[in-house]
Amino acid sequence: MGESAEYLLYMADRTGTLWENDHANASTNHGFASHACHTLFRDVLGLYRVDRKSKHVIVRFGDIPLESCEGFVPTSDGPVRLAWEKEGRVLKYELSVPDVYKVEIINNSGIELQAVQD
Repeated sequence: MGESAEYLLYMADRTGTLWENDHANASTNHGFASHACHTLFRDVLGLYRVDRKSKHVIVRFGDIPLESCEGFVPTSDGPVRLAWEKEGRVLKYELSVPDVYKVEIINNSGIELQAVQD
């Protein structure tokens, strides 16, 4: 994660966006940040797919070195929220989705999952 911040932060500091290339003589106004954000939500947070049309959420926890993460994706039915933290060999997570959504959980973290109710 430090490598990503080191690589991308100067772009955000300079223009408030992320660029398609890593030098300022290229286009610096593309929507590249939306792809970076999608990748972080999918691969780091674990909201692998939020299908608004089918009202189906796939959560896929990966084997990553972070100790905690949280975020949400807005939908017209309400937000899909996910927060998790590691405690030893347990990944505790709290997931809230609109009532009409179905959820599928995939555990690729290599440790035990434990759902936490708020």
